[in-house]
Amino acid sequence: MGGNVAESNEDFDHLYSEVRYASESHPYLAPLSVSDTKASILCFQITLFPNKGFAISYTLNHAVLDGRSISLFMNSWAYICRNLEENVKISPSSLPEELNPSFDRTVIPGSEGLEMRYLDYWLGLKLPGSDANPRSLEPIPFPVPADVVRATFEFSREDIKKLGEREFSRFENGNQTKPFSTFVLAYAYTLVCMVKAKGLKNNTKVKFGLTTDCRPRLNPPLSRNYIGNCVTSCDVLVEAEQLLKETGVGYAAKRLNEMIEGFENGVLEIAKEKVPFMDVEPGVRIILVAGTNRFGKYGADFGWGKPANVEITTIDVGESLSMMESRDESGGVEIGLVLKKHEMEMFASLFVHGLKVLRSSL
Repeated sequence: MGGNVAESNEDFDHLYSEVRYASESHPYLAPLSVSDTKASILCFQITLFPNKGFAISYTLNHAVLDGRSISLFMNSWAYICRNLEENVKISPSSLPEELNPSFDRTVIPGSEGLEMRYLDYWLGLKLPGSDANPRSLEPIPFPVPADVVRATFEFSREDIKKLGEREFSRFENGNQTKPFSTFVLAYAYTLVCMVKAKGLKNNTKVKFGLTTDCRPRLNPPLSRNYIGNCVTSCDVLVEAEQLLKETGVGYAAKRLNEMIEGFENGVLEIAKEKVPFMDVEPGVRIILVAGTNRFGKYGADFGWGKPANVEITTIDVGESLSMMESRDESGGVEIGLVLKKHEMEMFASLFVHGLKVLRSSL
């Protein structure tokens, strides 16, 4: 694990302004040390903005750590700092139960050759821009486009409640027997707004999916505080026409529910079926979500209150969105988005107008 300390005279408040260029966050990102043969696990950078505040960034190696792990680490670190007293040491065993990490790998069930299947696939994979050496640990470069902007949108707790009631009521004959989760509703609504804002045609193929935590889905289940990379993913390919209809949000929510329910059949079995898992037809638009509303990103209070802003910069390339809990309202959801400026303007109009109609109609 590495770390840097830096100082900046840039406008601190601008870092969480409503709309700004995505590239403006990158000078404050922690540089992860990676070579052909060696890769760091985690790196931090703390940037001081004199008389204003500071920014903490981290870059992690996703082969070793997942989102739940780093969120647990950040909240534990913040807890220790918040409760720090002179000559008082806080060990992992003295952390609250919800922050006490687990490193026990002996409880993980056998993967029945899954490791070799994935390694063989990666060794044979050739991606544009990748090194000719398939064993190189160097990441594939994905430069951030200069013309994309970042913005944050919020669902209130009441928005989620009314959205769930509307979409649930649209399913006739009991086709949807269980209410949609907050995660599913926020993702489905944002996905539909993105497809419309990008002006996709009816016959455009769209692949959307999610990453899920495998800890509770293994047999036996792992501790939810297990530190490592313990996730799998699933996706579905549809035509944009299904998302552009009036029933698009409900359709997307139902497909997401089906994916989540499919994980109950065994995450290791699904993982076997997903090799190869990066084959995509030309012209397919891939929209994924990073994060969830359950990680407690705004729980990292180091003693000065909640962070003013949290963002996930991996969405700066590709077509993805980020999700986390709302900073100021329990049950609310915060969506991070990076789009071209004209797309962002269209998305903002669709997002705000759709919620305004929803609030007035129920």
